[in-house]
Amino acid sequence: MRSKFEWRYFMPIFITFVLAIVFLTMTACQSQMTRVTYDGSALFQGYCASCHGVSGAGDGPVAPHLLNAVPDLQTLAQRSEPPLDKAQIIMTIDGRSMRAVHGSNDMPVWGWTFRDVGESELETQARLDALADHVLSIQK
Repeated sequence: MRSKFEWRYFMPIFITFVLAIVFLTMTACQSQMTRVTYDGSALFQGYCASCHGVSGAGDGPVAPHLLNAVPDLQTLAQRSEPPLDKAQIIMTIDGRSMRAVHGSNDMPVWGWTFRDVGESELETQARLDALADHVLSIQK
């Protein structure tokens, strides 16, 4: 006599298999996302140079038309107390959490701008990180 196939014995195995596939897929996607990198110099030219200038000296073509003077980013380390660090630069460029230190209303809140183009928070952070590295690299 044939025995009746019973799903209840195989459901836990099937569910475990499906969950394992979902977990592995999510892990692969997340690890791929964490490898996103950007060229800080190119980002600076695209987002910042119109005001801060190609070299970061505050002499971009838009600067004369703004109400407030555009700071020379090349001298941030000289003017900073305590010593300038990357986290401080990222927070300033991002602007989402500390509007007071971000500068005047002339400067966009780049954290929201990067998120508004449909990117993930990981990609937004990668852009901010690359921009901060570039700003650190142009210090005199």
